[in-house]
Amino acid sequence: VFKDAYYRHTAWSVKADPDAVFLPGRLRTLVKGADADAQVYLNNCNEGLHGPIEVLSLGAMRVFDRNVSDCETLLQKEFTWAGEDVFLRHCLGYLRVNRVDSFTLLKEDHCFHKNPALDGCATGEVSFHPFKNNDGWFKCLAQAQESEPKGKGSQDGAARTVIKAKRML
Repeated sequence: VFKDAYYRHTAWSVKADPDAVFLPGRLRTLVKGADADAQVYLNNCNEGLHGPIEVLSLGAMRVFDRNVSDCETLLQKEFTWAGEDVFLRHCLGYLRVNRVDSFTLLKEDHCFHKNPALDGCATGEVSFHPFKNNDGWFKCLAQAQESEPKGKGSQDGAARTVIKAKRML
């Protein structure tokens, strides 16, 4: 990510797990008008940043890029045994990147005990997790798309997600 530095050409950087249903149009709506140069990350869970979707502003990515080696040294325990989400959360805290709670970013059973596999995906979040098989993943995506108000533009992003996902299968 930092070697190629593609992040420098975007206002926001997103990492989404492959077993997460991600609707980019909803994220665009969520961050529209936000200052991408501000040093912020979107906290997606009441228990702290969770890994299915991670969203950082350009300002946050710049700080992270310049200082990630410091975090690797200082947060060795998190770097070696924890998931990338724990490392990222602790590193961004150490670097004083501002946390912005955005609880519509993710619906998963580890956050607020909302399980999209049981409760469905027609609730408006940006992403839903986990869906470990194709049938469940596409069912969730269809529910999310069907629940979109017409004319919002989110359908376009979701449709591109479906096209890309089907090519991967």
